[in-house]
Amino acid sequence: MIPIPDCTAHGVLVANVPGANADSVAEFAIGQMLAIARHAEAMHAALLSEGWDKARARTASAFELRGRTLGIVGVGAVGRRLAEIAGTGFRMRVLGHRRDRDALPPGVDYASLETLFAESDFVVLACPLTDETRGLVSAALLARMRPGAGC
Repeated sequence: MIPIPDCTAHGVLVANVPGANADSVAEFAIGQMLAIARHAEAMHAALLSEGWDKARARTASAFELRGRTLGIVGVGAVGRRLAEIAGTGFRMRVLGHRRDRDALPPGVDYASLETLFAESDFVVLACPLTDETRGLVSAALLARMRPGAGC
């Protein structure tokens, strides 16, 4: 995504710093899971348009992350940090899928893609988009998810 030849021609140094934004990306994913679990967008819209009482009624369908299952596809720097936050901070069950299943961190159980999608309430793709990973997730895998997963 960075035009290396143009940068070089203009004396701009470009470096690959794997994992430098792992905390930010993991925190963003957790934030999105919390927003889904608490229906944050719908609550905010209802609060603005319908008032407190109508918005508060929407909390009946909200849920906690604790006890839910997070599936992480690609457990590198971002996936490891995400697993740590989800497992330790929110006491979620964490499933992971990566090429080297022996390199999963403690607290992450290996799962095939089929099992990961079938058993997860949330799935985060934390793998780079490469020729090898393009098309990794299919409609068939998504169809394996439980009704209501992530909502």
